[in-house]
Amino acid sequence: MLDTIRSLDELPADDTDTVHISRRELVTARRCRALERQAQRRARELLDEAQGQVEAIQEAAFAEGYGQGLVQAAVDLARGLCESQRLAGQLHRQMAEAVRQLLKHLLDDPRWFDEMLEHWLAEQVDPPQMTLQVLLPQRCRRRVAVLREQLAQTAVTSVTFEFSEQERYVVRLGEQLFEFELEPAREQLAPRVLSQLAALPDSVRELDEQARHALARLVTTFTGNPATLQEIDDED
Repeated sequence: MLDTIRSLDELPADDTDTVHISRRELVTARRCRALERQAQRRARELLDEAQGQVEAIQEAAFAEGYGQGLVQAAVDLARGLCESQRLAGQLHRQMAEAVRQLLKHLLDDPRWFDEMLEHWLAEQVDPPQMTLQVLLPQRCRRRVAVLREQLAQTAVTSVTFEFSEQERYVVRLGEQLFEFELEPAREQLAPRVLSQLAALPDSVRELDEQARHALARLVTTFTGNPATLQEIDDED
């Protein structure tokens, strides 16, 4: 027991004085040392726990930030794709209107009728034997003299002119009939002109396709399942 006491607390010895340590003091000293060790152990545990929490918070924050970044990227990409499609639709409508206006401008020019009439008469058999009947819009009344001069250079010897409030051209030679209305003609010709857009190079649609594939990859990141472009189109 004396060895234990000495190991706990070495006190200086004096030749004339003897140090006495009571049992209560010994127990108290042991308890203090035990409490100290327990406090140190608990402090280490709390430190390790705090460090673990800090690392967990950092990992969660990183994961959350990464996830939010992916979400934002997907949102931005989807918005860009929708905006691209909206602009493409708007451009198509503008081009359709431009084509209709162009056709209107071209068909309002009476010279096209002069050329068509000349080609049509060239295909007829024995036109001099019959009277050529021509129905024109009212706005073409002033062109009768020009048309008569043009027809005088052909084999036609007899021609009559009539006029209508409608934008309608009718030419009759015996049983042969040539008829043309401006508005229906514009509506029929416009889709044919616009159909030529299909012949544009693939590079025109390349950006749109790249955006679709990138969005599909982002969706795969969230779901773990490959997303097809058809699914993305359905969601749009």
